[in-house]
Amino acid sequence: MAYGQQARDSRSQTVPNVFEPSGSTQKLTSSGSSVASTAYTKDTLIRIVSDADCHYKIGTAPTAANTDVYLPSKSGEQILVKEGNKVAVIGSVNVYLTELN
Repeated sequence: MAYGQQARDSRSQTVPNVFEPSGSTQKLTSSGSSVASTAYTKDTLIRIVSDADCHYKIGTAPTAANTDVYLPSKSGEQILVKEGNKVAVIGSVNVYLTELN
């Protein structure tokens, strides 16, 4: 399966994404220095999407650096953020953190 294609089962039927946005999104804006989200109050699956190349880090008091996890422009990932942790980003970027069910 190529990047960006939707998964299909053995009968070539589209496999739906079982995680849907729950409506809560945090927007982080970085202008070259690390910026962190608020702490999550429970273990939370999120979708992280950026409008430019950036790097991110997860932790209780994270400071993102250019050596941390790379997130390419206009791409997204689903990640689990543990209770009490934050997401920090760095780059000239807007990053959107959307909670998933």
